[in-house]
Amino acid sequence: MSLTLACFLLAFVVLAVLTFYRPVFGVSFYLLTFFAHPGYWWWGEPVNASFQRWNLVGGIFLLGAVVLSGRLSIPFSGNALIRRIQWAAIAMAINATLVHLLLAPDMTISEG
Repeated sequence: MSLTLACFLLAFVVLAVLTFYRPVFGVSFYLLTFFAHPGYWWWGEPVNASFQRWNLVGGIFLLGAVVLSGRLSIPFSGNALIRRIQWAAIAMAINATLVHLLLAPDMTISEG
């Protein structure tokens, strides 16, 4: 194990613990698994070659920390313009999901 891989694993563990202390650390944790994954760089190999879901672990930790923090609900603003923008963002997300799932040329690629 290289020194850089050991530093990655140390940062992985520290950020995983800090994510449950404060959920904002989960963003750094997720970005660490995305940008500094050892299997994608010359300086290291994955700890377990068959385990390639580091980003999934980071995302699940981030989601779990946000849900456990109890600050998940974002109230709609009283301002009419901001409320319309929020509803437009929700409609765009629903539209993107439906287009991706219903109009995909190959469902096996769309579902995977």
